[in-house]
Amino acid sequence: MKLGPTIDGRIKIEIDHSGDFYLLAEMLQDAAGDEQTTHLANHVGQHLDDEDWEEFVKPDLVVKFKQDILTVSNILAAAQDEQQKEFFISSEDAAAWYSTVNQARIFLEGKYELSELDEEYDPISGDPDLVEPFVKGRFYIQLQSLILEYLEF
Repeated sequence: MKLGPTIDGRIKIEIDHSGDFYLLAEMLQDAAGDEQTTHLANHVGQHLDDEDWEEFVKPDLVVKFKQDILTVSNILAAAQDEQQKEFFISSEDAAAWYSTVNQARIFLEGKYELSELDEEYDPISGDPDLVEPFVKGRFYIQLQSLILEYLEF
């Protein structure tokens, strides 16, 4: 898979192998689920003591997180169904993409504590159970960086 900005202000995702959609589907799985979206909503409000948080803010955040995942899921499903070799992230969908990737990244961090690995960490010679999360985590960070750098939302 190749990712990069376009002249017209979008991010192009070029599919090289059918397995590339697997990585993108994994992102959705990492981001999705009641436990994950609720966990992230709790994380966002962890420093607030306001009782209104639980009743008014958190439910809306959970719904928003789920809507973002659904938006990205629909884009990926359409691209895969049409067997597209390339598709784009536009400014209109940038917030949903960023949110979904962020949820996936935070899930991996919470489960594997990837930020605790030093900068010299080599996934090939390291813990075999960390190879996949490490690679996915790096991918999520790169995709988030592209979205932040090249898209306005």
